[in-house]
Amino acid sequence: MDGPSAAHAEPAFQLVYAEAFAEPPYNETPDSVEATFRRFRSQVRKATFRAALARTADGEPVGIAYGYPLGPTTGWWAHLATPVSDDLQREDGNRSFGLLELAVRAP
Repeated sequence: MDGPSAAHAEPAFQLVYAEAFAEPPYNETPDSVEATFRRFRSQVRKATFRAALARTADGEPVGIAYGYPLGPTTGWWAHLATPVSDDLQREDGNRSFGLLELAVRAP
């Protein structure tokens, strides 16, 4: 899915996310889920945003994944436990895809 398609399917993404991350060790609350989806609404506006939504044959949402390629100003590599070289940190918008969320409902 592109960003507009994912935005249209936000309720399904939110259902999967909220259920998958409600359990330990994440213990997401309704407030933290809402904060995640405030970011989601911004992320889907990126031209390079891509997402996947898995559904059962009956249309029930069961899994999600989404993200976008890392741009030149990303801070993605800044908080690693072991620092990496400047060369590895150099992104161009094509080299690395940042997978922001991946979740599957337990049932």
